[in-house]
Amino acid sequence: MTEEEYRFQLIKALNREKSSILSNINSFLQKIPSEAVRVNIIIAPNQDGKGGFCIHGGLNGPNLYHLNQNVFDWTRILEIKQGIDGFEPDVPMLNPLTTDFNVNDILEKICFEWIDHHWNEIDDAHVKVAITIYSDYI
Repeated sequence: MTEEEYRFQLIKALNREKSSILSNINSFLQKIPSEAVRVNIIIAPNQDGKGGFCIHGGLNGPNLYHLNQNVFDWTRILEIKQGIDGFEPDVPMLNPLTTDFNVNDILEKICFEWIDHHWNEIDDAHVKVAITIYSDYI
């Protein structure tokens, strides 16, 4: 699979999961306690470079453990798991030994761009702290 094909297939996969992703982000943002000083949306590619990843939420503020326990049930925005027949939900799976591009770099960029493109569909009006989107791969 070329880099262009991978980009196309990944965007297609994110679009298939769009309603779930946006609903999960909105549910997470609705649960932000007043003690939070920052909201994080984290893109976490798997280290193996096959194309697996997750997107989850987290909070910064005092008593970090307690703060994040308050929202734990709403932090899973998108989880890609490897099943018997590939990833579930279905996203493109690659062999990092046969690709001529860094899968995780492309994955991060596409996810950042996708979230940014759809941010106007997210209800963040009541969130009074900064929302940071980053990757823990960097």
